[in-house]
Amino acid sequence: MYKQKEPLKRKNIPAFILWGVVGFGTGGAIAGTIAVDAAIFLGFAITAGIGGMLLGLTLKSWKMAGFLALAGAVGFPIGFYVCVFIVQSAFARSSYSQTL
Repeated sequence: MYKQKEPLKRKNIPAFILWGVVGFGTGGAIAGTIAVDAAIFLGFAITAGIGGMLLGLTLKSWKMAGFLALAGAVGFPIGFYVCVFIVQSAFARSSYSQTL
């Protein structure tokens, strides 16, 4: 027979918001001090890693903290550069068609 899962316990939403702000703000401040043109990728990785780690600690789980830190440190910089590439290619095409 199919076993019914227990309903998820409601988490403290304001705590997630607060720790998200603290984590990404702290990570952004640290990354801003070291991020120069050559190290901007590293700055994004630090920002997202610290933010993800603190959100994982809000769940009171070291395993989730490590996973979210790694996911943020890898995913945020890649996602940022993909978005920049898409926007630049869209504007490059629109400006190219205006010159014709």
